[in-house]
Amino acid sequence: RNWGAAAPVSGLGTDYWSAVFEGQFYFTPGDYDFIAQSDDGVRVYIDNLLIVNGWFDGRVAVSNRFNQVGGGYHSIRVEYFERSGSAYVRVLWELAGGVQ
Repeated sequence: RNWGAAAPVSGLGTDYWSAVFEGQFYFTPGDYDFIAQSDDGVRVYIDNLLIVNGWFDGRVAVSNRFNQVGGGYHSIRVEYFERSGSAYVRVLWELAGGVQ
């Protein structure tokens, strides 16, 4: 999501806010690369286990491999904070070269 210099919702300032995004996603079994890009901090969890940690100000581009993800639905949670300036966060994961 890219908010640029705008507030994410009416009534909220453009700086100094945070958000949590969470959902259930289906995974085929295998090893996954998780990639997070943001401005400012971002953390990514799978089933409440921290797998990507970029919790600092400024542009962030971090990734991590999580091996042997079991098949089925898993909870993915993304925590994000906006300090100042541009606001965006993007998280994706890959299995065997294909974006999920």
